[in-house]
Amino acid sequence: MNIAQRSITVSKGVGVTSDGDLLSIDTDAAYTGIAPYDDKDAQYDLFRSLVNDRETPALWHLTQDQQEDGFMPVPAFFETRGTPADYVAVLYNSQFIKETDNCSGEDCDGKADMYSNSTHVLLIHRNDYDSIIKENKCSDDYFLPEVAIPRILLNEKDNIFSYGDLLTAYRAGINSGVNLLQGPLKAATEAAMVLKDCYEAGGDKSNFLQAKKFRLSLS
Repeated sequence: MNIAQRSITVSKGVGVTSDGDLLSIDTDAAYTGIAPYDDKDAQYDLFRSLVNDRETPALWHLTQDQQEDGFMPVPAFFETRGTPADYVAVLYNSQFIKETDNCSGEDCDGKADMYSNSTHVLLIHRNDYDSIIKENKCSDDYFLPEVAIPRILLNEKDNIFSYGDLLTAYRAGINSGVNLLQGPLKAATEAAMVLKDCYEAGGDKSNFLQAKKFRLSLS
């Protein structure tokens, strides 16, 4: 990517977070600036080390608002902080409860807390992104291997003339299926143990989408 370009374009697309939230970008969106992102409202666990433990910002978001604190035009950002290839674009759903003091002296009926959901396109350095993913197995994608168990086909050429022949055919099919299932069952057990630990630790709150689901380009 050419850092002399003046904007970053994120193409339209959809994805599902690990919390089951559907996120979408309906049209291609161009951003002319980048600003620090503090995540002070949602306080997402995986971002704490990027927000609290750094002397300089490590979490950024794409923006059009030139009035934001720390706003930098796209070329200026990459002139001092590496190349676009050094960063991963992450679509982040910031979810938090906005506490309101709407109660009157008489009652609080119909004045519940407000739930806020806002989507941001974040930039995270590849080293930080890899560290987050490596340290947090709860945000992994688990794609179990596909397996197909062959059916028992009974044809004239199979020479099945007795109950014993039929039993032999089914026994061979079952044994073959057992062998084929060993790998997938092991993978499923390992994934289940990781997800069990995540659940006991408070559930998977990951709102990451893999960067590959959205194309990032400069224009």
